[in-house]
Amino acid sequence: METVDHPEHYNNHPTGVECIDIIEHFTFNLGAAIKYIWRSGLKGERVEDLRKALWYIQREIDRLNGEPTGLGEVPGIWTAQVRDYVFGGKENEKIL
Repeated sequence: METVDHPEHYNNHPTGVECIDIIEHFTFNLGAAIKYIWRSGLKGERVEDLRKALWYIQREIDRLNGEPTGLGEVPGIWTAQVRDYVFGGKENEKIL
């Protein structure tokens, strides 16, 4: 169970603090960005992790500015039924 609950790359920060103990206090996007920065280079390529962090930071900036963050750009069922379900539209009973 250690590989699920506490994989090695989750606990390698010099402070000994586990990343989840910090990120659960932030929005999803900021938490994800912090996670990629916190663990950059411990599991994969450092530059790739930092690019992922930037992607989440940009997504949070877009969200704060009221710009679309992608849900409306996904084709098919995801654009109408899932959006209605997530945001309480009239289609929320049919999707499940």
